[in-house]
Amino acid sequence: MSLWTIICCGDSARNWEPRGTTLGVNDSWKFGKPTDILLCCNRPVDFTKDRLRTITTSTPKTFYSHKGNWAYAFPDWKKIHLHNWSGSRYFVPYMNKPIEHKMTYSSNTSSFIALSLAYNLGAKEIIMYGIDFMNHKVYHEGAHYRDKEVQIHLDLIKCMKEHGTEVYLGALGTAFDQTIPLYDTNKSGVTQA
Repeated sequence: MSLWTIICCGDSARNWEPRGTTLGVNDSWKFGKPTDILLCCNRPVDFTKDRLRTITTSTPKTFYSHKGNWAYAFPDWKKIHLHNWSGSRYFVPYMNKPIEHKMTYSSNTSSFIALSLAYNLGAKEIIMYGIDFMNHKVYHEGAHYRDKEVQIHLDLIKCMKEHGTEVYLGALGTAFDQTIPLYDTNKSGVTQA
């Protein structure tokens, strides 16, 4: 099994545990643990100084973005090509092609891109932390767009499952608590959330 852990910036990532390949998003290193991969989908100028400092002092093995603005901090960065998510009927399963020829899908959040990237890089099990949609500045509980973004994530996760990749929560406290199972660290399986 190819196990991956995705770490985004929501509260449920505070005590994330590294399992398999680790993929951090934006300033996820603020939680005090390094990741193998770091993904940033916004431009450097889109971050506050503190968040940008956390990102640029991170030292992942691989840095991914679709924006060349990051080359000053990560000269060996790898480019991904984003394609807008148009629904499950356009989902392309994982194939043995280089990442630059695969469809990395995007929606409105970096977490969605991280899920698609991990899938494209061969993940067969994904534990997600910090993809909460509880107190995000735009996609928070009660916000108009939150339910739509959560549903789009669930659509992608369903497509990945149909193609052999399982997704689990690493911790509770997310908008997915009732729909995605919690990873069971004792059995390398799942328990019900």
